[in-house]
Amino acid sequence: MLSLRAISATCTKSNHVVLSSLLSAHQRNLAMAAKRQAVLLGVYQDKEKDKEAGDFVLTPSAKQFAASAKVVELLELTKGSFKKGETRIFYGLDEKYPLASVVHLGPRQAEVHELEDCDEAAENVRAAVAAGVRGLRSVGATAIDVDPCANAEAAAEGCTLALHLFEELKKKESRKPPVTVSPLGNSDLDRWTRGVEKSVAQNLARRLAETPANLMTPTRFAQEAAEVLEKRGVKVIA
Repeated sequence: MLSLRAISATCTKSNHVVLSSLLSAHQRNLAMAAKRQAVLLGVYQDKEKDKEAGDFVLTPSAKQFAASAKVVELLELTKGSFKKGETRIFYGLDEKYPLASVVHLGPRQAEVHELEDCDEAAENVRAAVAAGVRGLRSVGATAIDVDPCANAEAAAEGCTLALHLFEELKKKESRKPPVTVSPLGNSDLDRWTRGVEKSVAQNLARRLAETPANLMTPTRFAQEAAEVLEKRGVKVIA
């Protein structure tokens, strides 16, 4: 039979374990709240409408999401109201990602218009991902893991271009918090990097064009161009 002292020691140890567990959970929650982690997932409209699979089909990367089955279940409730290019935001589906945005990529087999040199599937990814990250930023997300949506380059372009803001002339307290984006998973990192580099270059051109002429003088324009080129190993002779 256990003595009162032994029981007291056991209870004290048990309480310590419980308190440590609660403290760790609280610290994780505080970290997530400060960072506002979110995930963006892509979904296709299944033209064949397989009754067993439902009308929506997640991308290969989205299927790896822990709560993917719940996502599909919730999407089935939106039949008829969820269209290509639109987004839906869900809360509390996953402990790691308090915020989850699902973007509609349109049909799985999108057309390629060779005469117009237009890849409709890539355009769908760019537009949908752009809408998704804007929506997540509007609800406070500051770190977003983005589903490559089977086209990592287009996904990177969409989110990087969409998150561009010209706020250099605003007070710091009036600026929106920066949002970082990363690819969900480690597949196709080369194409993701290529998409980021292309869109960052375009954002640079947008910033140079959007800066008022009384600030972006010819001298400053030349200086900024020289700085960018020198970082890329190009020698600029003034």
